[in-house]
Amino acid sequence: MMNPEIPPAEAPPTELTPTEMTFLIGSDLLALADIADPTILRAANAIKADVYFMYRGERMENTMALGAYVLMGGFLALLNEGAISLRYVETKKLRVLKSHHVMVEKVGDSSYAPPTIEGGLFQGVSRSAPLSVKQVVGKWFGPHVEDPGEVAYGPAWDRLVSLGMIVLEDVPTGKKGKLKAVPRPNMELIAQVVPQLVSWSERWIKFGVEEAELSQHLLSEIKRTLSWKEKTENDDSDW
Repeated sequence: MMNPEIPPAEAPPTELTPTEMTFLIGSDLLALADIADPTILRAANAIKADVYFMYRGERMENTMALGAYVLMGGFLALLNEGAISLRYVETKKLRVLKSHHVMVEKVGDSSYAPPTIEGGLFQGVSRSAPLSVKQVVGKWFGPHVEDPGEVAYGPAWDRLVSLGMIVLEDVPTGKKGKLKAVPRPNMELIAQVVPQLVSWSERWIKFGVEEAELSQHLLSEIKRTLSWKEKTENDDSDW
């Protein structure tokens, strides 16, 4: 029988994957949860400047951009643990740029496994020859969809919802009693993972500063791949 004078030990904070943390940092959820750590805010502001925009006086979200940042977090996680290498390569003919890609090569083992985004991306990396980021993301992604951004960050969203860190609240739309599920942050649970978010934000910022060119090309290629997935799954044209 438990001694009533001794409170039960608190469960340790849930370990989030880098893609899950990237989604939280890049979305509005941390602001709604009143998380104001300066390191997190620095990483968040850099992402949000690309994700959110004003349209006719209304703040809109570019899901394609948010999805691209989440996938970038997956590649950075694999790079961070020594599972892959990333290298930007340009091919020129008669001094004219013919193609340019960030190449991914498997150089070690990964601690991540599907259904995490990190594990899915790692499965798509070949050990025999380097592949482009476009090829790796394309293999993981699957067929074309209406909103590739939502598909890209979908696994991170789903787990955060299952953990209770994101709560879907039914809110009236004002149209004949219809309800709309609006995401709200669970402030108590998110507060428990702030140290993890700070550590990941530091790594994110460091990569952007020390590997600025690679970081920009990596993000750009992921965005182009998601855009390609929105158009047609059969388009094998290069850029």
